[in-house]
Amino acid sequence: MRIVFMVSSMRGGGAERVAALLCSEWARQGHEVTLMATYSRGGDCAYPLDARVRFQNLSDLTRPPLARTLLGRLLTLRRWVRRSQADVVVAFLTPVNVAAILAAGSTPVLVSERNYPP
Repeated sequence: MRIVFMVSSMRGGGAERVAALLCSEWARQGHEVTLMATYSRGGDCAYPLDARVRFQNLSDLTRPPLARTLLGRLLTLRRWVRRSQADVVVAFLTPVNVAAILAAGSTPVLVSERNYPP
């Protein structure tokens, strides 16, 4: 199964740590996994990933002037999801969840929302 996992960045945080753990485990189970960081400034992954997980920053795919706009990044993400031929998109955190739903087209999307309001 081709799984695309989306999270805002991989610079640190609880959701990011869980994303790294899930992606690594799915890759170990034989799935083709890509972890997409959608944050507009890119960055490295702060957590260890299985060598079979492909890590991609959306910012590396988006060039000016598209990179400067939310719509431009969303269109780039949509094209990328289509080309990836993903069987499913999994997303964490509200802004990424919305972007994943808009970008996925007919690809099934699973979103997860966890937060601590106080």
